[in-house]
Amino acid sequence: MCGPGAVGDDSYIDFMSDLPTALLHQLERLAAPTATDILEARTYIFDVLADGATHHENAMVAQMTRARGVAATAYNHVLVINSVQGGWTDPDPNDPQLAISRVQGAVRAAFATLAREGVVVPTEGNHTQTPTIDVNVQRASGSGSITGNTQIRINRDALPASSADCRWRLANAANNPRTQLARINIGSGLEALLGARGAEVLRAAMASFHAGHFIAAADLLAAASEAAWFGVGAAAVGHDEKLDRLVIGGDMVADVIERTTNVIASQKALPTNVRNDVRAQAARFRDLRNYGLHPVGDVDEAREAAFDEPGCAVLFMTAQRYFAHLQDASQALAGQS
Repeated sequence: MCGPGAVGDDSYIDFMSDLPTALLHQLERLAAPTATDILEARTYIFDVLADGATHHENAMVAQMTRARGVAATAYNHVLVINSVQGGWTDPDPNDPQLAISRVQGAVRAAFATLAREGVVVPTEGNHTQTPTIDVNVQRASGSGSITGNTQIRINRDALPASSADCRWRLANAANNPRTQLARINIGSGLEALLGARGAEVLRAAMASFHAGHFIAAADLLAAASEAAWFGVGAAAVGHDEKLDRLVIGGDMVADVIERTTNVIASQKALPTNVRNDVRAQAARFRDLRNYGLHPVGDVDEAREAAFDEPGCAVLFMTAQRYFAHLQDASQALAGQS
């Protein structure tokens, strides 16, 4: 339960209100989308835009809202918070105002990422307004509702060209490799495994792919693969003294991969067939990176196939399972340390 307090300057709110700061921040948190919400919103965006036509973002919001079983709100609906002795009751996170706010925020946040990646493009509409989410709040006491509503305005990240009044379309056809790959979002949840720089490299790899820079995309994906092996090696601390030193030093990637594989085997952190698969894929990534970064010598058609759009897309699509296996190994080894 939130107690009384003064409105703070860091609140996105109508300052005529006397709602306490703690309650305002609680409402803001409940109205903001989670990472899971945003990931789910991507699916609805692709489902709606798959027909190749332009659609208003409200179509994605409506579909996601229906799927969650959230009741539509009337234009004058307010979130009522009951006043009790010494403060106010906690807001209901399932109130339609808050639930719809999370969906709206999730759709806009997903559009922000997809627009930066070049997967979707805005068409007609207002492309300058900063997106906001409004939540109307009213307090109620035992004697009835207190006159006057409070409007909480939550600012979202500004899109490159966007607003709540905009229509969108896919940059490529729904069956295009870039669009298909964008549905996967392979970097989700890998921050701990890759580290901050590794996660940024993976994002840059995906951005390069969507921009059509396939050599850069493949090379950066291979670099992210190496970051993942350092992540697994760090989780294996205490099992191989030389590996521990190599991980701290941050170099000699081939040795790190080899020694980490040996620890995975000795500790049974992955099934044998899975361990062999990730080891082989790591070697494939390193081979492609060396070939891509050293454009001299004879052209190798087998390797060249990985640097066009379909071949590069396959690398990314198989990488999702590859990174998931390495994350499993990292978590298994960390639990044994």
